[in-house]
Amino acid sequence: MEHNSRAFSRFGSRECNGYFPAAPCDMVYYPGGDHGMLVRGFNQQSHLAFTSIMAFPSRLFVSKKRTRQVIVSGLLLTLFFTVMEYFCLGLSTPEYLGYDRDSVGQKNADCGTKREAISPSISGIPLSVESKWSRKARSTQNGFQGKGLALNLTRLSEKDKLIYKIGYETHKVNQLVSDMIPLRREIPLEIPECQHFVETLRTSDLPTASIVMPMHNEMWSTLMRTVFSILDAGPYHLIQEIVFVDDASTNDGNRFGWWMSSFQHMFRGVIVVLDAHCEVHKGWLEPLLHRVQQDDRVVAIPDINEINFDTYEVSFTNSSSVAVGGLTMDMLYSWQGRRADLGRHRQAVTDPIPTPTHLGCCFAVSRRNFERLGRYDTGLKIWGCENQELSFKVWMCGGRLEIIPCSHVAHLYRKSFPYTWGKNSGFTHIQNCMRVAEVWMDDYKQFYYDRIGLTPEKVNIGSISAQKTLRSSLQCRSFHWYVQEVYPSLFAPFNSTAMGSISSRAVPASCLQMESHSSGWKKELSIQRCYAGDNRQYFVLTSTGQIRRDEECVVYSAETGSITTQWCEGIRDQSHWIYTKENMIASVSTNLIRNSHNRCMSLSHDNRSVDMKPCKRRDSRQKWHWPRK
Repeated sequence: MEHNSRAFSRFGSRECNGYFPAAPCDMVYYPGGDHGMLVRGFNQQSHLAFTSIMAFPSRLFVSKKRTRQVIVSGLLLTLFFTVMEYFCLGLSTPEYLGYDRDSVGQKNADCGTKREAISPSISGIPLSVESKWSRKARSTQNGFQGKGLALNLTRLSEKDKLIYKIGYETHKVNQLVSDMIPLRREIPLEIPECQHFVETLRTSDLPTASIVMPMHNEMWSTLMRTVFSILDAGPYHLIQEIVFVDDASTNDGNRFGWWMSSFQHMFRGVIVVLDAHCEVHKGWLEPLLHRVQQDDRVVAIPDINEINFDTYEVSFTNSSSVAVGGLTMDMLYSWQGRRADLGRHRQAVTDPIPTPTHLGCCFAVSRRNFERLGRYDTGLKIWGCENQELSFKVWMCGGRLEIIPCSHVAHLYRKSFPYTWGKNSGFTHIQNCMRVAEVWMDDYKQFYYDRIGLTPEKVNIGSISAQKTLRSSLQCRSFHWYVQEVYPSLFAPFNSTAMGSISSRAVPASCLQMESHSSGWKKELSIQRCYAGDNRQYFVLTSTGQIRRDEECVVYSAETGSITTQWCEGIRDQSHWIYTKENMIASVSTNLIRNSHNRCMSLSHDNRSVDMKPCKRRDSRQKWHWPRK
């Protein structure tokens, strides 16, 4: 690729003392106006390399020494300097480093001496300076090995209360806790079988990994904790590079979708995609690389643990209780309990577990296989359904999607999304999912369209000819095959008798709604204003008498009088209903609606919930509108 060589200038001499004393020498700096550019992209012996990538296809530059094309962000120049400054214990704020505030002054005073200890003449981040990094957590510290920190808000200073408030407003997590706990809190692998399995792997024979981290307005302490967890877990010789993919990290920048540009970069070895708000466990990388090495067409996924958004406690699950990925007809990811049919070929807890879908926050795929599958659909915008697209085409086009139970990664789940999806906001997700449904779901796509109340004729999803050509050229199987062979428990509402929103005839524009904020699998039902396309108000009456929303069933308990939704599997006859010709919804545990012991769904007196009362045909509060099929 042509470029103006005068636009590039080196970081000083071989000793790298010209521009930034601790900067590696093989970097190229582009002084592009307001956006300084930093380019890295290789590994040399035992030194790690960081590469910054930005989702701006028009800004493509080439390193002098390595002619690998990368898309570069000036914002990530700041990130690299931040990493370097962490070697000098004290330039970063004590909140980020997790130090006691009283000791920061001395660390600042020692900074110059510690900077001199860093060898400036080698490429990447020298392992010899590990002792100069932020210190590892001690057993007496909050956050040690994934322990949480619960704050007493009444005891916080006004400054800390402000940080707490801004953190939730900006990042939807407890920033104060993230800033207080150490950056390096190494989370151990606590499964004996997995410890033995990892120890027996010949790491010298494993392929290397390019770790790709997409990010958008990421909170720095959380981001750096992700980086340090990777570095501490190692092994160093298996990490070819760590690539930060910055998708317009500004408050008002346009969002492009990180996969649109990042995979134009020619990664080496196995591509490991990891969200920038994770913490990896010790021994996380080796099992992923081992499985991909065993079978090139496997996309390997770690067992995902949870980082609590308020306390930052890591909830660890052992390999005997691994949940697999599922799918709702909203085209959303769902967790599924362990199924016997998925694990029938497993002989040990270390064996992989097939999963119909994956969450998307972490996976490992060989570069060759990813290229074969056409990478990601570049017509997908920002975020949404890219994990479903990859799941479908991996399985349908001759591959496998597997959870590797000895690889554990903790993921930070936020209260809500801390970012916008561009000018069209939530409509972007619908456009993405429609593209995926049109290409991969065949006749099953109609269930998604019914759920959202839209069709492709009403939504501009762009051209999908390239994706359809790819499916044809790879001779991929049908979605029906996927359901039958990979995901037989998928709820597809064929032969349903009613489908859609359930609205009251007594109080117009009032609909039954499942409350998503309820804890656990048991969720409450309420009455809310009807909104077209609100998936919480979408219910299906099956031919067997279940009121369902995907894997959850509406259940009436005669003992407590409550109406809730519960996981459908294993529910007894209290979940059987009929929608009568009088437009009443009756529990049929006693079979006949005329039975005085039977109950019908009734709008409560405050119009905010539903009750079960003796069926009365003339009671308007027991009359509902539910589209029949």
